[in-house]
Amino acid sequence: AWAPLLLGLRTGFCGSLTSFSSWNQAVVALLVTHSKWREALVAVTIGILLPFAALLLGHRLALFAHLADPLRRRRPPPPPALPHVDGAPPSPPPSPPPSSPSPLIAPNLRHSGDGDRSLDELVSERLERARSSRNASRTSSGAATPAPPSTPPSPPPATASSGAAPANNGPLYRWLAVALLVGTYAAIAASAATIEPKDVDGDSFRDFKLCVGIATAPFGALLRWKLGKLLNGKCTGGPCARWPLGTLTANLLASGLLAALAGLCEYDVFGEVAADGNGAWYAEATLKGVGLGFCGCLSTVSTWINEVNTLLSPRPSAEAAAGYGCGCAGVTYALGSVALGLAVGVPAFGWSEWA
Repeated sequence: AWAPLLLGLRTGFCGSLTSFSSWNQAVVALLVTHSKWREALVAVTIGILLPFAALLLGHRLALFAHLADPLRRRRPPPPPALPHVDGAPPSPPPSPPPSSPSPLIAPNLRHSGDGDRSLDELVSERLERARSSRNASRTSSGAATPAPPSTPPSPPPATASSGAAPANNGPLYRWLAVALLVGTYAAIAASAATIEPKDVDGDSFRDFKLCVGIATAPFGALLRWKLGKLLNGKCTGGPCARWPLGTLTANLLASGLLAALAGLCEYDVFGEVAADGNGAWYAEATLKGVGLGFCGCLSTVSTWINEVNTLLSPRPSAEAAAGYGCGCAGVTYALGSVALGLAVGVPAFGWSEWA
């Protein structure tokens, strides 16, 4: 029941809150615009270690909250599950066998003439006789013993007397989500239409960029979720074995696109931005809004660092002497993602400086 909520929090909120492309673009700007190699190296190191420490802290806090939950300690342990036979209610747990014969069975056993047989055999035989006599009495009274069904019986159709079947609310929820989405975009469009260009990189520019970012952010998050669903777990061999290709592809696409958009804005492809709101003003605000919303939500640091932590864990291995192989894939995945991100971002943004 909680799976859709957890998926939304992990993929939608946490994945969009952390942005790999913005971090990668900041490092690219340090390398290309300012030529600060040492600062870029420090930024890469902190960008890997700090989220990793935050992830481990979150794991420990969740474990502490689980162990310190007072309701969990007061909650009684669940009863053991008992098997059902032919749809009958579960029988109570069997009592331990008595140390001596039961007084209800022992007198009959003493006079049965089977002193050489064990107590278990005599009890089983007596129970079988009682079951046979009960079935015979049911047959004589006209009620035949029902045979155990080979397949579970289908539920009877819902009628007015038996009550209506539970309604399928899936289409209703989808239409409500569509109505909410349409209403949200209508409010964003109305807000953007009321913004009057008054400055460059001021309040009006920031508000218009924010409207574009909010409008494009859901598409980036959905594309990242779709790429992860399609590509993660597909790479099983080679130097990139066990790498989550879906997350890597999303981060590289977002890093390259954000670097290209930043290069277009830096090079003033659409002309000089005027404070009175010319075409370049709207074009640059829109491009930066796409980079903020779509690229920022398409890439993720939280999912990436969680995958690195998973790949660092030892895994069972038949070749290893201790039975577990090393987690070297986590190191190669982390460093490879950073290297590929810079390899995509530097030329995508550097042309605006080198032209």
